[in-house]
Amino acid sequence: IVVGTPIGVLAGTYMAEYGRFSRLTTVVRFINDILLSAPSIIVGLFVYELLVRPMGHFSAIAGAVALSILVIPVVVRTTEDMLNLVPNALREAGTAP
Repeated sequence: IVVGTPIGVLAGTYMAEYGRFSRLTTVVRFINDILLSAPSIIVGLFVYELLVRPMGHFSAIAGAVALSILVIPVVVRTTEDMLNLVPNALREAGTAP
């Protein structure tokens, strides 16, 4: 959670505030939707092949990587949706001196 949440919040904030209509945002949103619908067993097998087999044993690092991969898409979607709910008038009022 400590690894996945900051990455998700930063990506969601970028997508909602700075890159609304950019090509990068479209690609990130598409990849995020794919990761959001990926079953946890697929992520677990990916991390198993990537970390556990080369190390030769299970570890907390492998579990943390798997959990962060599962958490990032949820946090990105939630952050982007919540920031898009803020009206533009309120955004502009927040920048007033």
